[in-house]
Amino acid sequence: MIVKTYLLTILILFIHQQETSCFINNFQPLLSITYDTTSKLFLKLKSSFYHNDQCLIDDIKKNITELELMINKNLYGQHIAGSYVLAAIGSHLIDKNPSKPLTMIFHGKTGTGKNYLATMIANAYFKNGEDSKYYHFINSRSDFPLDGSIDEYKKLLYDMVIENLKTCPESIFVFDEVDMMQPGVLDVLVPFLNYKRNKKIHHNGYFIDIITNRAIYIFLTNTGSQEIIDTMIMLNNNGKKRNDMVLSDFEHLISLGAFNEKGGFYKSDAISANLIDHYVPFLQLEYEHIKLCIEYAFNSRDAVANDESIQDVMAYVTFEEPPYHRFSKSGCKRIEQKTATILYKNRSKDET
Repeated sequence: MIVKTYLLTILILFIHQQETSCFINNFQPLLSITYDTTSKLFLKLKSSFYHNDQCLIDDIKKNITELELMINKNLYGQHIAGSYVLAAIGSHLIDKNPSKPLTMIFHGKTGTGKNYLATMIANAYFKNGEDSKYYHFINSRSDFPLDGSIDEYKKLLYDMVIENLKTCPESIFVFDEVDMMQPGVLDVLVPFLNYKRNKKIHHNGYFIDIITNRAIYIFLTNTGSQEIIDTMIMLNNNGKKRNDMVLSDFEHLISLGAFNEKGGFYKSDAISANLIDHYVPFLQLEYEHIKLCIEYAFNSRDAVANDESIQDVMAYVTFEEPPYHRFSKSGCKRIEQKTATILYKNRSKDET
């Protein structure tokens, strides 16, 4: 009798899975139409139709040792960001029932490594890295392109977060170019970021039970970058070396910048309610860090980076005007492309 019951249960689950798969396939045309007529953000709702009992089996690895190795080896010039983000994620993972989700804002200019570190986190957290269905990357410029559509975008974002938390409470949400987002949109996240482990969230006329405290939210922004570079100059003039600078030298200033500068966090409820756990400064990169990026770009293409080839790439790097002249304007951005171009030109010369 027990065997029959077990086999019947297996059969029911199999049929349910097939029906769900058919539903997903039949839903795709509607999903495409919605995507074409409204917003790219709707495309991310498709992940809600996966079984959430697979969340921890299929794709979650949460390898903090792997993250530490990647940071130590490949995140150049960011000793503050590397150490604090590693500690923040490690402490979040150790706590089996944290009081709230982990929320971090990465502040800094283009090319300092904000996206790069977010990618490292995805690769250490999920077996499928950035391709995981539990990793959600939202670009403010492309997903929220229209002025005057704040209420629509709030609804889209609210629904997207709910559906993906229902699918997997361990989800990671990364919001890029937050400084380009219309003020007010991110306020809709406050119920998810707040202090409470299990919540009843209002959705489509009903209150639903949802686990909110195990997710991670990362916001990438250029706000606060001027405060970072000015503070670096001031500290250096006072005799403090770059590697001796600490988070407390920057955190208060960049949190004020995020709240007061135009962008997604302008006068934000998330900041005023103290729901952001860590404001992480990404320091402006200098010559030595750009050189490391160039060497890495050559090595990843099985090529040797000698002094001549390094200078060939460095010729394309622009630096700030005095008194900031030792800082690269765009960090390691475009280094990969410039290296690839120079290698191709050199090989073409050798063949002729």
